[in-house]
Parts: sequence; C-alpha cells; structure tokens
Amino acid sequence: VLVLERNAHLGGGCVTSEIAAPGYFHDWHSAIHALIQANPLIQNDELELLSKFGLEYVYPDAVYSTVFDDGDWLVTYRDVEKTCEAIARISPVDADAYRSFVARSSAVLPLMLQGLFVPPAPQGAFWALLDQSVEGRVLMHIMQKSMLDIVNEQFQHEKVKIHLMKCAAELLIERDEKGTGAFIFNMAGFVHSYPWGIPKGGSRAI
Repeated sequence: VLVLERNAHLGGGCVTSEIAAPGYFHDWHSAIHALIQANPLIQNDELELLSKFGLEYVYPDAVYSTVFDDGDWLVTYRDVEKTCEAIARISPVDADAYRSFVARSSAVLPLMLQGLFVPPAPQGAFWALLDQSVEGRVLMHIMQKSMLDIVNEQFQHEKVKIHLMKCAAELLIERDEKGTGAFIFNMAGFVHSYPWGIPKGGSRAI
C-alpha cells in the first residue's frame, strides 16, 4: 500500500501546527474527538495509541455550549442531570423532555454502535435487520426524519432546539434534510455515554 501526502506535514484532518505565531499551536480542523471515543481503536486501545504512543485525552465537564444573541446561554454537560438543570433554567418542560430523550437514545445506542465501526450492510438487509426489534423500528422511524422534525416533536423552547441542532450541525448537515434525524437522536445518548475528548497536545497527538 502506497500512501501519498500532498502536504509537507502528516495528519489530514488532525493537523496541529504553529499557524499563527511561533510557540502557539492551533488545530487546523479537528479539535474535539467525539465519535472515536466509542471506537474499539480507543476503547480497546487496538493500535496501542494510549498505552505505547502516549495519546491522552482530557474530558471536560462541559461538553458544548451555546451563547445566544441576548446574552443568555445553555450548556450540555457530561452528566445528564446537570444538563437537565441547565435546560430547566430556560424551560422546565424541556428539561423533563431531554431526560426522556436521552434515556430513549441510550437504549438504542448499543444497536447503533454495532454498525458504526464496520463496513455498512446492504440497504435491504440493513432495514430488514432493524425491523426485527423494537429498538430497530424506533431507529427506522427516526432515520426517515430531519433534525428539525425531531426537535420540533420533542421540545418546545426555541433556545433548547437551537442548542441541540447547533451541536448536531457540526457534522455539516442541513437541519431540515430528511434522513438526518438519527444524528441528533443518537447524539443525545452518545454525549453522556462517551464524553467527547480533547487530545493533549492538539489533534496531531493521534
């Protein structure tokens, strides 16, 4: 296998360099490592990145935040209850809704993870497999909707909706695009089960 790198440095989306001034390192693209936290690559240290090569993550208590135009704010924390307390400051009803949303998302997360780090199954077989369980049918239903559909169904306050969609939109997908509902649904369980990590020394550490 021959790998050709067009840049003078390695890393692709995981590049950290002195882009602004000598002695000040910045990530060019990837700064927070999210989905990889559930990957056997990290969970089982399959490439010995943690044990042999010194990869180390920092897991902040506050995972992501939104600051609104009026100066108000909302934070999602690693802890579900702490997140619900933050939401309740804006909307008690949505705090309860979020608690339930995370519980339902967490219930189907193991099913989702089974297919996340392996080659995709043929489309027909995939839908047939999902149709064999209650959890799978929940995913089938959600996967056909947009992120906007999901938040409009589950939450009432606009700031809560904006906060949740802002995070999911980091994947560079349109909020009203059909088929994106699973991103925001799975994110709810994922963020509290596999906290997002910041690699010490920048993304180049991986």
